[in-house]
Amino acid sequence: MFNRSLISLILTFLSLPLWAQSPYVLNELLDKALKENLNIKIRYQGQDLFDEQVKEVKNNFLPTIDLNGTHQYYFDIPTQVAPASAFGGGEGGGYLPLSFGLPHQTNLSLQLQQVLYNPQLPVGIKAAQTGRDIAELQLHQTKEEVVYQVSSTYYNAQSVAERMKLLEQNIQSLERLIKITDLLRQNDLAKSTDVERLQLNQASLSNQIANLKVTYQQLLNHLRLLTNTPMTSPFAIDTHIDMEQEKNIPFIIADSVQRTDVALAQKQFEVQQLEEKQIQAGYLPSLYAVGVYGQSGFGELDEDYYEFFPMSYVGLQLSVPIFDGLSKKSQRSQKRIQQSQTQNQISLLEQQVQSEISNALASMQTQRRAVEIQQRALKLAEKVYQNMQLQYKEGISGVSDLIDSENELRQVQSDYLNAWVQLKLAELEIRHATGNLIE
Repeated sequence: MFNRSLISLILTFLSLPLWAQSPYVLNELLDKALKENLNIKIRYQGQDLFDEQVKEVKNNFLPTIDLNGTHQYYFDIPTQVAPASAFGGGEGGGYLPLSFGLPHQTNLSLQLQQVLYNPQLPVGIKAAQTGRDIAELQLHQTKEEVVYQVSSTYYNAQSVAERMKLLEQNIQSLERLIKITDLLRQNDLAKSTDVERLQLNQASLSNQIANLKVTYQQLLNHLRLLTNTPMTSPFAIDTHIDMEQEKNIPFIIADSVQRTDVALAQKQFEVQQLEEKQIQAGYLPSLYAVGVYGQSGFGELDEDYYEFFPMSYVGLQLSVPIFDGLSKKSQRSQKRIQQSQTQNQISLLEQQVQSEISNALASMQTQRRAVEIQQRALKLAEKVYQNMQLQYKEGISGVSDLIDSENELRQVQSDYLNAWVQLKLAELEIRHATGNLIE
């Protein structure tokens, strides 16, 4: 008895992965995409890259230490010329060539350099930090794109799934009508062509379902890609559609507009201003503290002699730009042109945002009316189709009228689902236009 219970428990745990995977609702998919999407992960790595660039610029304030070493062997020792009078010769005695040094010479030195004043470095740090802000905005923009793609693909997948459900219901209805028509044919109350026409219509619906299944699988695969889910993993979405209309149009307050593309352009303008300041700072002098300690060695290996002598000093190094061939002037002119371009780009973006918001609100209102109209049309088409079925069963109408009403019902069903999808996309457009895709 114990073994049987243990085996049952083990089988229960083994079967958990088979039923634990429940269909994803939209919010769950969005959470998964924001955590797992590879484009978002790449943007996070971009932030890390900018962090390191900021550190790199700040580290320029730290001292640098260099170890330098040289060894030279002179085939011919350099010659110096000195006045002969320096060695006891008379005035006007000419010059004496002299060779100083030994064939082997070694120099080893340790040099420390510390920035005391460099006007370009503080501006460079601000520019790097602003670049980090740009990386954050780019990350947010990528998240917005992922949210938009996941949402729109999810709505389209739901619409396709709902179409398949409706077509399945239509096929079942046709199946019943085919049986009824076949019975009527057997009693000479219907023609064999009536049965065949209904069967042909049924086959057409089956073919539509097969095509929709391919489309549905493609949409699921796209959601897998957006959420970084392996293609071989079980994956399903909640296909239930809530057709109830929302009373208010969201995100219509102008003060809530926070477009990432506009913020990116503004940050880019800040970077260009800082780059111009950095170029301007290149006209100012720079001051460094320098300290060196080293050893100089001289010797003659044939004479088994090699002697080292210490050398050390501390000092200041001043660098004053005098003339750079007007390169900085050209660089500043380029930055000012870029700033003017960016300002025009910001103005254009702001106008486009207002246009997009206006168009999105108008589309939302249009799609709401379209859904309401299609709702009424769907109820009417269902009623007509039901009445036509009754009339057909009673022999009042023919199979052509029945097929026509069934085709009209399918078209209205399709139009209704299309209107619903367009409504959801219009809601997405409003959130995108106002910068509210990520709450």
